[in-house]
Parts: sequence; structure tokens; C-alpha cells
Amino acid sequence: MAAPSYPQVTEHIDFLLAEVAAILQLTGEQHQLAVQHYGAVAEYLSAQGSPVARFDPLIYPQGSMALETTVRPLRQEEYDLDLVCQLLRTGLDAMSVYNMVYARLMSHNTYATMVEKKNRCIRINYAHDFHLDIIPAEPDATRGGTAILVPDRSLVSWTPSNPKGFVGWFRGRCAILKRAAKAEAVPSPTPAAQKPALTIAVQLMKRRRDLFFSDATLAPRSVVLTTLAGELFQGTESVVATLAQILAGIQRRVMREAPNRIVVCNPTNGDERFCESFDGPGRYEAFKQFVEQFGREVQGLLSLEGIPQLEERLGVLFGGEPVRKAVKSYGALQKAKRDAGTLKFTGAGLGGVSVLPGSGGTRPVPPNTYFGAA
Repeated sequence: MAAPSYPQVTEHIDFLLAEVAAILQLTGEQHQLAVQHYGAVAEYLSAQGSPVARFDPLIYPQGSMALETTVRPLRQEEYDLDLVCQLLRTGLDAMSVYNMVYARLMSHNTYATMVEKKNRCIRINYAHDFHLDIIPAEPDATRGGTAILVPDRSLVSWTPSNPKGFVGWFRGRCAILKRAAKAEAVPSPTPAAQKPALTIAVQLMKRRRDLFFSDATLAPRSVVLTTLAGELFQGTESVVATLAQILAGIQRRVMREAPNRIVVCNPTNGDERFCESFDGPGRYEAFKQFVEQFGREVQGLLSLEGIPQLEERLGVLFGGEPVRKAVKSYGALQKAKRDAGTLKFTGAGLGGVSVLPGSGGTRPVPPNTYFGAA
């Protein structure tokens, strides 16, 4: 498969794609509310009299909340936010630890009406905004480092994981310098204009997946898409080029491994196999079809001329509402450029997109021929 090529000017496409991703992610208010709930749960689990307290519980984010790749769900109102409740080594079996954390949450008058058992986590449902999936865990003494063991109710045993390691790996792939804050803290949201291209690409892959699969049971897991995207990212600043390169890279890997399935593991814990989600009739074939079609769709964006064509095609790929809002933002940007004559388009950080005043390290916003004379 030939490597994809890209025109020199893709800034208008990148701007629209970044705006779509920003519109779909947690708002600042939702993020703040999630942090408040997260803190309240941690306080209750570690309060005096809690059977969990003697194991010094530490709650920290994992998944999309830690990676800043949240995407508004298509078929439900609530965002799915994942947390780890890591204890000291308990000496207990997996189900005993799971049930201990569950019983503590059920002893709370409010949480008792909101708690739901899942396979590996305990879900707390908050109306309308999000639900918190809390995974009990303890250190993995065999693997060491940030590796942990989490309970699996279907296996009735511990299973290996390393969410902290995964977050650190993904941030490294994005070439983002780690913040000075402790890893356990919920990170403050990166301004949408400064998010790296890899993070935006993951958000868009997840959104396209949600729209592509009418049967959600066939959809690839977010962690599979995130891992493959991180592994195949080439440091490209353009969002659309990043998407095209990742999708082409996945197709090459699929062809190379055929007739076997590709293997996708936690890069920081090879025993944590994400590709087990391909088990089941039709799942791997559906994954391949999704990647192939999305790859063609992204390549097709590069041949479009004019915002009206882009709006129509992006609406099919990512949904009409967020795309209309993104196009409106682009129109406002162009108007501001015309009025002020000073706005520039720049890659913020490494692989980010931003519109800033001034001229240092910036590129002019593409000439506007769609919202009136420039």
C-alpha cells in the first residue's frame, strides 16, 4: 500500500477537525464537576470507619479522562469516565477486594441508589452528565513499577493492567511534556487550541466509530484505537495527515499479519492484551472494514474544494451538529482575520492547531473564499 501524500495547505481542514473534536469533548464545567465527584468518592472510601481505608486507597483517572480524548456518546447522554481505586497489597483474592469496595459505596445513602456492578469496575451513575467507572486494584508485585492487578468478575481472578504506564506512553507519543502535578491528580484540561494532533485524531476515530457501527457490540474498543494510533503516529502536525497515516498504517499491519489477527497490547504491560476484544463472530472483520472505509473517507477530504463541500462530507463522518458549529467558528475566524488582519494559524505545541495574534512561528490563515471577499 503506497504511503499517502498530502497537499501543502490543509489548515482549513485541520481547523474544522480540531473544532469538531473540541465540541465533542467534556466541557470545562463538566470536567470540574467530574473532579468534584471524583474527590468526594475518594474521601468517602478513605474516611475513618471505612473498611477500605486501612489499605490507603488512591483514586486516579485512566482512559479518556486521563488521555483527554473524551467524546460525547452517540447513543446515551453520559460520558464514560474511568478511575482506578488502587489499594496497598491486601492479601485478599480479587473478588473479595471488588466486593469490599462495592459494599463501602453501597453503604452511602446517595451512592447506593447510583451504583451498578460491571465486569471489572463499579459504576456510579450521575444523571445526564457522566458516569464514573471505578476499578479496584492493587500493585502487581511480579511486574513492578506502575503495573497493577484488577479484578475480573467473569474470570473470578486478578488480571494485569497498567493504566498509568499507558497514559505516560501516550503522552510521550504526543510529545507533551509531563506536567509537574502528581500523576494521581486529574489533569487540568488542555485548551482545545493546544491539543496535539494525535489526541484530536483519537477523538475523531472514536466519533467515526460510534457513527459507523449500528451494532455497538461489533465496534472496536477505544483503547484498541488509541493504542494503534499512538504506535503509528509519525509526529505529523496536520490532523488530517495524522488520521490518514494512522489508518493506512493499521491497514498495512492487518495485511502483514494476515491470515492471523493483529496483536494489540498495552505498550507498558505486554500481558494486558487489548486485542481480546476481537474475539467473537464478525468483530475483527468489522474492525477491518471500518478502518478501510474510514481511510478512504479521510483521503477523500483532501480532494474537496470549498467549505460547503467539506461541511457536507464532515457532517456524514462526524455528525451534522458538531460540524455546523465548527464551520460557524471558521466563519467567525475568517471575519476576525479580515477585520484585524493579525490572526495567524499555528501548530500549538507539537501537532496542535491554534489561532493566535502575532507573527512568530505562525502561518497565515488560508485565504477565505467561502464567507465573502477576504
